Amino acid sequence: MFYVKERSQTIVMLANLVEASSVKCHKYWPETGTLSFGPFNVTITGQQILADYTTREFSVQLSDSLEPALSVTQFHFTAWPDHGVPDYATSLLAFHKKVKKHHKRGMGPMIVHCSAGVGRTGTLITIDCVLEQLQEEEKVVDIAGVIIHLRTQRMKMVQSLEQYMFIHDAILEAVTCGDTQIDASLFSRRITEMSHRYPQTQLTEYENQFRVLEKVSPKPWEIPRNKALQHPFKNRNDYYLPSDDWGVVLRGDKQDYIHATFVNGYKQKRAFIIAQSPMESTARDFWKMVHDRKCGVIVMLCDLLEDGQV
Repeated sequence: MFYVKERSQTIVMLANLVEASSVKCHKYWPETGTLSFGPFNVTITGQQILADYTTREFSVQLSDSLEPALSVTQFHFTAWPDHGVPDYATSLLAFHKKVKKHHKRGMGPMIVHCSAGVGRTGTLITIDCVLEQLQEEEKVVDIAGVIIHLRTQRMKMVQSLEQYMFIHDAILEAVTCGDTQIDASLFSRRITEMSHRYPQTQLTEYENQFRVLEKVSPKPWEIPRNKALQHPFKNRNDYYLPSDDWGVVLRGDKQDYIHATFVNGYKQKRAFIIAQSPMESTARDFWKMVHDRKCGVIVMLCDLLEDGQV
């Protein structure tokens, strides 16, 4: 319990307990109530589960100590895949922003861990350092320099080329998109401001932000979609196709492809299935998908006939 000795109040966890059938981290907190780890009594006092990360609140009390219990918040990023790096940096950047907003000066050192404590841990710490460098030194980014410095303190920080490339993608996204979060109390005013046109460009902030979205979003042909390309007669067009990673599979069918994609919600992974409207040849597949996934609600956003076409 290093974080109790150092009075650390923030833990960042970047691995899941089990990945690819291998235990990556022992569960060091209780599911409910209190659990003792030697002389340390850990009580879970709150939990919020979102699609990409979970936040847990703990109270840590040392047995036979007169000191008050230590309040600790754990931020557990759950969307890092078993192998490699996340497809996009968006969720990790949002997670990092949440952690930084919580962790204030005087709360003790922030504890960051994954499994070995070098790969994912080094990746997040590098992103944090470079984003701070951008704030302090305008137009200066030195990712390699930051990692060299980190490796003087712990070997192998940022473990793979893939992680190194991911850091560059994350910083590029952060610089390109900026901070788009809006305080709920200021939302109405911000909407009005976004409608005004800039005299130089005659563009609104809506248009500027949408252009940025187009820049940072992958193009349809950049997404792996081999399975969809193998079933051209099941697609209304060959441009917007389900990705191989997020496509819905029809269970138990030899022809297991359907033009449909899982999408995360705010609190739940794969909370939605988005699909093209059924064709005569795919109506049966559509209902099999509904039955397989136990979908209780269908939202239809088109008419049966549009522009003279079914």
